[in-house]
This record gives sequence, structure tokens and C-alpha cells, in this order.
Amino acid sequence: MASYDTLDGQAPIVVSHRGASAVRPEHTIESYRKAIELGSRFIEPDLVTTKDGVLVARHEHTLAGTTDIADHPEFADREWVIENFTLAELKTLRAIERTGDQRPESSSYNGQFEIATLDEIIALVKGHEAATGEKIAIVPELKSPSLLLAKGYDTAQMLVDALVAHDFTDRGRVFVQSFESGNLKALHETIMPAAGVDFQLVQLGNTSSPEGLAAIAEYADIVGPSLSAILPRTRLGAPVDGDGDGVAQITTQLTGQVTALIANAHAVGLKVIPYTVRAEEAYLALNPDGSVQTAAQEMQKLIDAGVDGFFTDHTDIGLRAVRDDRTGDVTPEADDLQGTGRTDYLYGGAGEDTISGGAGDDFLYGGADDDAIDGGAGDDRLVGDAGSDLLSGGEGHDRLIGGAGNDTLVGGAGDDSLLGDAGSDVLMGGAGSNRLTGGEGADTFRFDAPGGKGNLTRLMDFVSGEDRIELDGAVFTALGDDGQLSAESFGLGRTATTAEQHVLYDKASGDLFYDADGQGGTAAIRIGTLVAGTDLSVSDVWVA
Repeated sequence: MASYDTLDGQAPIVVSHRGASAVRPEHTIESYRKAIELGSRFIEPDLVTTKDGVLVARHEHTLAGTTDIADHPEFADREWVIENFTLAELKTLRAIERTGDQRPESSSYNGQFEIATLDEIIALVKGHEAATGEKIAIVPELKSPSLLLAKGYDTAQMLVDALVAHDFTDRGRVFVQSFESGNLKALHETIMPAAGVDFQLVQLGNTSSPEGLAAIAEYADIVGPSLSAILPRTRLGAPVDGDGDGVAQITTQLTGQVTALIANAHAVGLKVIPYTVRAEEAYLALNPDGSVQTAAQEMQKLIDAGVDGFFTDHTDIGLRAVRDDRTGDVTPEADDLQGTGRTDYLYGGAGEDTISGGAGDDFLYGGADDDAIDGGAGDDRLVGDAGSDLLSGGEGHDRLIGGAGNDTLVGGAGDDSLLGDAGSDVLMGGAGSNRLTGGEGADTFRFDAPGGKGNLTRLMDFVSGEDRIELDGAVFTALGDDGQLSAESFGLGRTATTAEQHVLYDKASGDLFYDADGQGGTAAIRIGTLVAGTDLSVSDVWVA
């Protein structure tokens, strides 16, 4: 296993800057959700306030560059700053990608997503924890605090009040950032003690002297400098075309030096988490030898220098850079990747890959094309991404995410969480208490294990007439031949009224039962639960 020169010797953290902002419009719930799906444990919302005092996620308090406000003539008569708008008015706007063509995947979602509130972000994180047991940290940055305070909005106090109201107060899960120091000092000295909380505070900026850092250590826990404050750059005389597309966008070159900032910060007990690693050509630099430094190489240099984490728009690249047991590659080949028996991060990249985690708690990511991914033992996270993938959790409590394409997800043993995501997917929970979410498309939820104590499958988004339930005829032997369930085998309620009724559904509770002998003496066994009130008819149920 790798050792790290971080302050505590632990692996650096990867902070998803504005969510998965390389592939989704920044500061939207969909951007944060995507970051979490990619494996992020730290998401960063920048916070400003609405006219009616609601904290919302935006990088700045202006609206023109990241929303479609220009298409709203009803707002033409006022300055386009967030504090001039109520939350209800902001919710009529839709997010757009600020960099345009530099991020085509993100741009493809222009006009689809709302501005997110802090309340919604906390709800997303807490909902994810309830479904999977995974704890996600929130790393909010308070934007323009002095400007907003002058207008009557104390965003530091508002943030603490919101976190306390949501009972989201674990010190290890809240890192409050600011470029200003006054609000951080107020948090440290008065606001947090009065609320009975102690969040980690992050002073942004490039202070590097021992004396300056010692002063920051009096009230903060972490400093967040720019990348160049650690890995200095010089400006090129003329831009360089780094990817051969005929457009010269690289304007800086690394000196090859590493500054004393990290050493000086660690000496006074401060962690160092710089911002922001990006992979697009316009954000890259040349190495001292004139070659192009990739985002992954930049992350590795930061890790080697001893950073305690870094912000990035590219969650997937960041996690790959940190996970020391990575054995996959990012080349368009068909890979056969085997885990080590420890905690592995395996990335297939392009090509049709076979990925096996083995023992340990693994993160297995298929990438493009049709992949076969097997978690093996341990509590694993499997992501198919593009292509029609086969994901098998194996033993342990696993989380499977299909991604794009028509995927097959098999939970196996343990209590698993399966998300088909886009496409028409097949989801099989297996043994254990499982949570199945089909996502977009016409999905099939397959029951392949007997119900009863310890075995219960919850269907989170079943849609009658679009999705279907399949019951394994080898397990549910009373159901007869494969095909659509016969009308006489289906009943509504919790108790069979004929000897032929073997599948029972109680709409009020959402409970689904299997009764081996119908009206006979054997009690019905609950095998699954739909959301209470969900419609289900015999035409939705099949035997396979």
C-alpha cells in the first residue's frame, strides 16, 4: 500500500468541485448526484442567498453565465444577481454550462436542471446515506460574504442554522471555506460555539509564510491555495496547441519547483487542499521539458508533494489518481483486470473489459463499451458507465450503478443497492435486503431468491405499464410456465381467496407476496415492497 506525506498520513481526499462539473452543469442536484455515483465522498457547493433568505448553490451571485435568465423577458428590468430574486423566481431558471463547447457532455444538459438549494443538497446526501450507508461530506464555500452581509444577509450564520436544523453537524462531514477571513473568524469565535458545533474551516488563498500560516491556524484547520502556489508556473510567450486540434490554448509552463507552502502549513498543523484540477486543454500547462502535463499527472505531482486533498471538476480522474491499487488503464483496449485482494480501484476505460475485484472493498468502473464487472467478496461499488454492462456484486453489501446502456445488475449475497440509471435494465437483488431503482427506461425487476426474514427487495421507482416484475420459476415453483403471469394466479390484497392465487399485491402498503398454495394452509411470504400506492396489475408480472 502507498504511504502519503499528508499531515495525518492518510490518503488525500478528492473534493468534487461544484459536483461532477466536467460532465453536468455545475451546482445542480444532478451534478452532485453524478459525483456521488462516480464515488465521491466530498462534494463542494458554493453558497449565496436569495432575496428571501434561502441559501442556494452558485459560484457567484450573478446569473448570466450559468443560467438561461437571458431567455426570461420577465426579468429584463432588474439586475441579474441572485439576491434580487426570490427562490420561487430562481426555480423558473435552468442551468447552463459556463464553458460552452469545452465541455460538450455537460452542455448537452443545458436548460434541463434547476438551481439547487442547500436544503436539497443535504437531502440528497442524507437520502444516499439512508439507501447505501455511505456518508458523504459537504464542503461549502461562502461566496461574497461581506457584500451579502452589507445587504443584511449573514451567510455564515445562515449556513450553521441550516446545518443544525438538518442535524448535519458531524465535524468530519462539514468543511466551510471562504476567501475572506472575517466570516471564518466569526464562525470560530462566536457562531459555532453558540450553536454547539465545530466544523472544519478552510481559509482559501495563497498565504505561504510561516508567520501568515501560523496566524491562520489560530482559527482555521485547512488552507486552500491555488495550484500554482504549490507547483509554480511561468507564462509562455505564445500559446501552445497541446492536442493537435489547431487551437493553441496552453499558456503556462511548470518551473519544476515545489514551493514550501505545504511544509510550512503542516508545521503549524494546517492541512492543504488546493484548487482546481481540470483536464481541458485551456487549463493545462507544459512540463519543464515542453511536454503537456495531463490532469492525472498534475494530481500525482500534488500527491507526491504532500497535499491533503485537492479540488477537481473530474471526480473519476481524481479518484484514480489517489487509489494506490489501480491496475486498469485508460487506453481503448479490452482489459482483463484482476483485484489484489485489498481495496482496489479498477478502471477499464474504453474497450470491452472484464473486471474482477476479488476480496476487499473495491471500486470497479467499466468506462466505455460493454463490460463485465464482478465485485467478489467485500463491500464494493460497481459502475458500468457507457455500454450495455453486466455487473455482479458478489458477496458483501454492494452498490451497483449501470449508467448508460441496457445493463444487467445482479446483487448477489448481502444487502445491496442497485441503480439501473439510463437504458432498459434488468435488476436482480439476490439474497438479502436489497434496494432496486430502475432509473430511466423500461426496466425489469427480477426476483431470484425466496422471500422471508432477511430477504426483501424494495422497488423504488416501479411504473406500471412500463416496467415489469419477473419471478424466477425455479424459485417460485407454483407459478407454472414461463411467460406472463396468468390472471388466476394474481390477486389484490394480503390474503389469497382461491387456491390458484400465488402472487398477491397490497397497494396500500406496496407489499408483494408469494403464496405457494394459494388459499391453503401455508402462509404467504412477503418477497418485496413497492412504494406505497404504486399501481401493479397482472400484466406487469412475468415468470422467467
